[in-house]
Amino acid sequence: DVNTLQPSEYDGTWVFEGDKTMGDDFNIQEKITDLDDRIEFIKEDQFNEEGDKKQQDKDIAKLEKQRDKLKALRNFKPGDVN
Repeated sequence: DVNTLQPSEYDGTWVFEGDKTMGDDFNIQEKITDLDDRIEFIKEDQFNEEGDKKQQDKDIAKLEKQRDKLKALRNFKPGDVN
């Protein structure tokens, strides 16, 4: 679940859980931004050779997969379905 911290992330890393007062477009964009930030934090740790690289690679892949799904959803237009 990408709504919780991944094993290679630091305790205290903020995770966007949604804002019920805002619309779906806002929440999707904020979650994409959140995932991008979290991916970059893990990549920074890899660059600094901190942590378990195998776990970091798994976590990055998981976060990127969810981010890409959200980007596709954000770009979806009702006429896109065949």
